[in-house]
Order: sequence, then C-alpha cells, then structure tokens
Amino acid sequence: MDQKMDVYNKIQHLLADEPSDWLAESKRMEIEDNAPWLKTSQTVALRILGRLRELNMSQNELADKIGISRQQVNKWLKGRENFTIETLTRLGVSVGMTLEDLVKPFPKHNAMHMQEEKAEH
Repeated sequence: MDQKMDVYNKIQHLLADEPSDWLAESKRMEIEDNAPWLKTSQTVALRILGRLRELNMSQNELADKIGISRQQVNKWLKGRENFTIETLTRLGVSVGMTLEDLVKPFPKHNAMHMQEEKAEH
C-alpha cells in the first residue's frame, strides 16, 4: 500500500498546477558539468560543416561514406555529441582532415564568424 501511495504522490506532483523547473535545472547542470567537452564538440561540428561546404558534400553523403545514419550525422553536427576517438577519426578521414585539425580551437574572431554563418543556414 505504501508503494502505491508513493506512486500516487509522484503522479499528483507531476500533475500539479505549480510549475516545476527540475528538468531545466537538470539540463543546465549537465551542460555546465560537460562544458569543456561541449566546446570541443561544437568546434568539431563547425569544422566538419565548413569542410562539407568546401567539398560540396551533403550530410547524407557523409553518412553514406561513413556507413551510419543521417540522423547520427545530424546529432554530431549539432555540436552536442560527446565524440569518441574512433568517431573523430572516422569523420576526419571521410573529409580529409586529421584529428588535430578537427579539435584545434578557432581563433576568437573566426569562431564567431562561423557560428553566424551556421545560424544563417
């Protein structure tokens, strides 16, 4: 009976009219905790996007070349994916870039310019 009451209370809490920001707070904490890798992931995403543009290659073509789904490529190129060394290497090889090329930080002015370009597309 106590377990049923606990579940009932949880459901009532979820249905309450009072707003709860636990999900937003959880996401904020997760992003803050992972900020160092997140910045690198965004750098990799911007570098790959730039290289795809240079090669006139679509995300679908990249997915086919690597042998993965286009949805996975899309996740990677949103800059929120924690890459493995294998993934970084596969991405780099597929677009003719080294691991070092992919993760090298952008100069401040160049990073802002690339983010503006990404927002335009």
